[in-house]
Amino acid sequence: MHVGKWTERRAQLTPHRIAVRDMSTGKDYTYLDIHRRVTALSLGLAAGYGVKKGDRLAVLAKNRPEMLEIFFAAAKLGAIIVPLNFRLTGREIKYMADDCQPLLIFLEDEFRGLLAGLGEHTPSLVSFGPDYENLLLRGGNGLLSPAVTPEDILMILYTGGTTGFPKGALLSHRMIFWNAINTTISWGLRQDDVAPVFTPLFHTGGWNVFLTPLFHLGGTVLLFNTFEPEEVAGVFDRYNCTIGFMVPTMYQMVIGTEAFRRASLAGVRFFISGGAPCPQSIFQTFWERGLNFKQGYGLTEAGPNCFALDQQDILARSPSVGKPVFYSDVRLIDSKGADVANGEVGELIIKGPHVCSGYFNNQKATRESLYQGYFLTGDLARRDEVGFYYIVDRRKHMIISGGENIYPTEIEEVINRHPAVLDAAVVGVPDEKWGEKVKAVVVLKEGESVGAGQITEFAREFLGGYKVPKIVEFRTQLPRNAAGKILKQELL
Repeated sequence: MHVGKWTERRAQLTPHRIAVRDMSTGKDYTYLDIHRRVTALSLGLAAGYGVKKGDRLAVLAKNRPEMLEIFFAAAKLGAIIVPLNFRLTGREIKYMADDCQPLLIFLEDEFRGLLAGLGEHTPSLVSFGPDYENLLLRGGNGLLSPAVTPEDILMILYTGGTTGFPKGALLSHRMIFWNAINTTISWGLRQDDVAPVFTPLFHTGGWNVFLTPLFHLGGTVLLFNTFEPEEVAGVFDRYNCTIGFMVPTMYQMVIGTEAFRRASLAGVRFFISGGAPCPQSIFQTFWERGLNFKQGYGLTEAGPNCFALDQQDILARSPSVGKPVFYSDVRLIDSKGADVANGEVGELIIKGPHVCSGYFNNQKATRESLYQGYFLTGDLARRDEVGFYYIVDRRKHMIISGGENIYPTEIEEVINRHPAVLDAAVVGVPDEKWGEKVKAVVVLKEGESVGAGQITEFAREFLGGYKVPKIVEFRTQLPRNAAGKILKQELL
């Protein structure tokens, strides 16, 4: 479970297999290349900056192979990597830096301005390029053997929460190892798998959906630092990709391109969506072409790969996320902590070695996240009679109108079926009579023009009257964070 040993073992077992292709430069890195550079970086960090166990090493950059090198060098040293979101403001970056107090910040120079507000306590900065490469030359040939345990923290990922201040989830060596094991055996990953990584490495999806599991297994990842929808479908064919992960907004953008309509995609064993609820129209687009497309479920603090859906069950069970991965226990509980019956909605709670160690510098949040040893996800789900799970909504998004529980995801799915609708989100707003009422915010497809009444009448065909939106607002786009989650507080 000592992740710092992965590069050495891979260099022994599959030295010449391509581990990472940097799609911005076209350069390939074998497992042996990665191991040599990680070893040199570890020595350079220890000799040049005195990096030791527990030190935080922040990174402010787009996806690049050096981030993987820093990850494994931190693992060897017992240090902690903290990827920072370059899409945030300088004030938000300052909040995270003040919270985790990094010894070093590795950065791309284009983001240097985001660090201007750090003031006199600014950590040492290492720019990618000559500064970084020189660091690899500083350490000599000494051997590193820190006492690293499975419970030592390897990564702090600040949750991309849609409300309040972000919390730094503590990802241990143990957690990353068991997510790799769970993913490999539950999803059927293979050593010959090739996966593009489009999602940013300041989120768990970038690191832990495919990148770390495939590195552990000996597969290949294509690392992208930008997302160009017109190019994505061609990438899968050109580079013989076998599996794919994106968030729903990415899939929505890709399927609208001419390149997607031309692409074969026949070599892809499955596509998986995560990060946010996926509209049924996206499923249908892939299924109509005979492609395996399914929805996953996970979160920064647990996994993120928490469920598995076999290929044979995709059409019959979708939008189920499947059954729990091999080394995981899950329950559905009501507001009093009692288990709910099959078919009933309850909060999803998860226990297993793939769960995080809490939150950095936040014991209160850590305590509040646990119940009887299980992690409280805050997500509502139901389980059918044969054990398949279906995510219903976020607990905090549930609308209570006249004593009735209303799940926005259900209404969003209906509105998204309207042929003129591109995207939709549903929130609850105060109502004097009923407590809350349903509000829908709708984005229309280009060139379409429908009124609020047409949306509500369409919804009435599929929904009980109390679920039909009482307010329909039209916008040109929905506010989302970098993980693709809708910022619902901005829709109230």
